Amino acid sequence: MIAARAAAPVACLALALGGCGLVVDTAYLLGDGRYQESAEESSPTTETTERLEVVAAAGPDGALQLECVHRTRAIERSWQVNKTYQRQGGFGRDTYTATAALDVIFGGLAAGTLLALCTHEDSDVSCWNMLWAAPYAVDLGYSLVRRATARPAVLVDKVRSGDRLRYGDPPLAERPASCGSIASVWLGGVTGPSDEALLNGEGEGRGPRELADGAVPLEIDEAGALYLSDEAVRTWATQAWAGVWALDGAGAPHPVQVDRCAALRPHAARLSEAELASFRRDCPLPQPDAQPAP
Repeated sequence: MIAARAAAPVACLALALGGCGLVVDTAYLLGDGRYQESAEESSPTTETTERLEVVAAAGPDGALQLECVHRTRAIERSWQVNKTYQRQGGFGRDTYTATAALDVIFGGLAAGTLLALCTHEDSDVSCWNMLWAAPYAVDLGYSLVRRATARPAVLVDKVRSGDRLRYGDPPLAERPASCGSIASVWLGGVTGPSDEALLNGEGEGRGPRELADGAVPLEIDEAGALYLSDEAVRTWATQAWAGVWALDGAGAPHPVQVDRCAALRPHAARLSEAELASFRRDCPLPQPDAQPAP
């Protein structure tokens, strides 16, 4: 009697779930069959530029080593392309492959469970109940037919945004440079146009780039090593938008390329629980190496 009670929900579940392919096609009929994809495309121009760039690499002791390089980069023209596709009578082959796989998994589980119940020595369940798994077999055949007859979507519309200039990456060439022009290094934000905005002639009327209020100074020694104070560590851990900026003798800030996560991880012990939780949302701490068994 217990086996019979157990067979009833299994049979109901088989009926409820035994139609993945049909469910997917019903969803297709209820929609308009269209979907969109966006991608950025670019092409190089004939122009190149050489400029001083500042980078900082994180050391194992938590210090950042400042380095300066002259890098030659291509000037690229980039644009955004939005494409609209129309599905042809259904979804793609991958979708029906997935529905067929689900039919095999759930159908096998349902049939196996019913077989185990009906062959139990004290069972009063007939093995004919295994027919409740038949909807999975039917839908499996349906999904395989739909997969074989699926047609690729057709591009029906394409919209291209306006062109913008940008610095190419990776650089075409680079050579070491002196960091003697750097007067100080700060953590925070800046006001004024970005390098890309200036490249696209959008800096007019926005004033010069300047260090924003609230920036935190970073200590730098003669060898170019940067040291993060407690205030700098707390600020950077909770304000992911903050960047490192090197000021030249004229006070103009230049971005310092640095991996924020790698730079802050050696200082995780200096953070409070709330600050550490904020930092981990952007930069999960690496798992400790597994210890060998004794």
